[in-house]
Amino acid sequence: EYYPLLLFAATGMTLLAASADLIMVFISIEILSLSLYILTAFARRDLRSQEAAFKYFLLGAFSSALLLYGVALVYGVTGSTNIAEAGEAFSVLTVNSGLTLAAMALLLVGFGFKTALVPFHMWTPDVYQGAPTPVTGFMAAATKAAAFAAFVRVFVGGFAALSWSWAPVFWVIAVLTMLGGAVLAVVQNDLKRMLGYSAVAHAGYVLIGLLAVSRNGVSGVLLYLLIYALMSLGSFGVLALLERRGHKAMAMDDLRGIGRRYPVPAGMLALFLLSLAGIPPTAGFTAKFAVFRAGIEAGLSSLVVVAVISSVIAAFFYVRVIVTMFMDEEPAGADLDPPLDLTAGLITGLVATAATVVVLGIFPGFFVDLASQAASFAG
Repeated sequence: EYYPLLLFAATGMTLLAASADLIMVFISIEILSLSLYILTAFARRDLRSQEAAFKYFLLGAFSSALLLYGVALVYGVTGSTNIAEAGEAFSVLTVNSGLTLAAMALLLVGFGFKTALVPFHMWTPDVYQGAPTPVTGFMAAATKAAAFAAFVRVFVGGFAALSWSWAPVFWVIAVLTMLGGAVLAVVQNDLKRMLGYSAVAHAGYVLIGLLAVSRNGVSGVLLYLLIYALMSLGSFGVLALLERRGHKAMAMDDLRGIGRRYPVPAGMLALFLLSLAGIPPTAGFTAKFAVFRAGIEAGLSSLVVVAVISSVIAAFFYVRVIVTMFMDEEPAGADLDPPLDLTAGLITGLVATAATVVVLGIFPGFFVDLASQAASFAG
């Protein structure tokens, strides 16, 4: 069942990113979500996995209902669920502002849940911690990218004329998301849970590009999503490899001294974490530079300052993991751990991901141009 469920989820993500109609957006989210609920609970004998799936299902059902109500209100006001047609209708309407605001709010809640924006992020750390690590990596990379692609298509491509109604709310949410995710990640001891809160902070950075409501903003969002997907896949790929020693919890203590015992996987994890922190010349710096530049061009300098502060806070917990791996002594009994099961496929995937992260940091030009061309199709 595992691979068919992954394919169902991937189908939902593909349809979600390509949807031009709000009904199709909702159907795609449901295809994606139902698959992820089951995948989250795939570790049948792990109580944390079952608990995470149950929480994810309850909160996901609630957010889907609100999203559907938002779609219904859009149809009630404009007479269409086509994103472009509804956007044109909204741009000329002078009445029903109350229903318009309600529709925008409900759509925001629905998308905010899928993209882990504060205060709709409650599921993220529990699901990241409880789900099997390969599933978590898949969710962190692909789900966020697909959800934000739909987010951009709806709010920037379709409802840009209504930015007066949603932009101030998004601004506040972006601040809360960036600072909340970074601060909460600092106090975490479980690495997967820490990366869950890190994902929340990164969602806030992406919002800067969305708030720019410009081609450069959309281009920055697309580039950021590509790079974030690579960084997340790499990070969780290394964690999945290290879990084969039998340490399923992946607490910080489990990483003590592994840089000396397993230098190559630890070095790759350090690279991905530095990239997540936005340290040049990694791809993470390229991603942040793209959205920050778009934000400054759009007059969002204060929001960019908040993002820089959040990045500085985030750098602390990323560097703490690296220090733990390479500077701390191994715990007693570490020499009894079984050797890592290094398969050719896993090593090839991790090396390719790490190389891409480096290349995107040093030679980003081709991918920047590609994102700029893709941004023209946001509407």
